[in-house]
Amino acid sequence: MGSIHMHTIPVRTSREAGARSRTLGLVVSRVLFVLFAASPALAKPPADNLLGVRLGMAKEDVAHRLEKIGRLETNKEGVRGAKQFWELDDRHYGWLAVRFNEEMRVVWISAFARQDKDRRSVRYRDIGELDEARHHGQYLYTWVVKKKGDPGSYAVTARGTDPEVLSSVSLYHPPGS
Repeated sequence: MGSIHMHTIPVRTSREAGARSRTLGLVVSRVLFVLFAASPALAKPPADNLLGVRLGMAKEDVAHRLEKIGRLETNKEGVRGAKQFWELDDRHYGWLAVRFNEEMRVVWISAFARQDKDRRSVRYRDIGELDEARHHGQYLYTWVVKKKGDPGSYAVTARGTDPEVLSSVSLYHPPGS
């Protein structure tokens, strides 16, 4: 007479099945979050202002804003508009240059990084996603942001001499916008 071998079949309890299902759900949701968080379609565009100064802002509003964080050093007015240079009391930027059109509205802004020992460096990636920028030159990045429902797009250009940290950043309307 032969011997009988008994095999046990593992049976999962509902508690074990529920735990496995929750674990799988958590893993899937984390993977999806990482994929969508890194998605260029969801990447945050560069800011549409520099230190609170926006394209199209009136000259008086610019002065009101910048008097809180700096001093007007140069103001040149001409037939085609005006240019101002502000010395700033800011941890990141030491100077701000602003160009106005004939209507005394901002058409171009550039902020220049502080060069002293108290500076807080601004990285290119602090301005915008580097994958979304046009990279021309060694350390020159330009983002063009098209606003939906608004004909006015804007561009941001960050430049420098360091691979990580910028020297200046400019905000302007790209040609043809």
